[in-house]
Amino acid sequence: MRSERIFPAEREETRAARHFTRDMLGRSCARRDDCELLISELFTNAVTHSASKEIQVTLIQEGGIVRGEVRDQGGASDPQPSQQTQDEMDFLEEVSELDDVDFSLLAEDGRGLALVEQYSAGKWGVDHDEDSRTVWFELDGCACQTSALAST
Repeated sequence: MRSERIFPAEREETRAARHFTRDMLGRSCARRDDCELLISELFTNAVTHSASKEIQVTLIQEGGIVRGEVRDQGGASDPQPSQQTQDEMDFLEEVSELDDVDFSLLAEDGRGLALVEQYSAGKWGVDHDEDSRTVWFELDGCACQTSALAST
């Protein structure tokens, strides 16, 4: 199943992208919170590091895998995760469980990508086409009910 939505490329839309992810995956997805966190990190990066007017969020569920994609119009360089200490990673993991956190405040200097790297067990990357860049990740263990992720 596949679902996608286009958002204005504004920092305030990060919350809407998170809610879209939560709603599309539904309660049956064991890693819904992880996926929501990673989408918010990638969305914030797209707002911060691209000149995009719009950002597309896509969720694809096949079997026990959910693929999240955030597409923008590209930037000066490809995203790279920073090297963080274990204390920083523990802190970010703790605050990721809070619903009212503005994750855009946490995503500085590749910290969000370090979370993507950790949560996806290295299953993430960057794809390019003529006029856009898509940063994606895959999460295993996402046995969502097929009715939860519907095409929009």
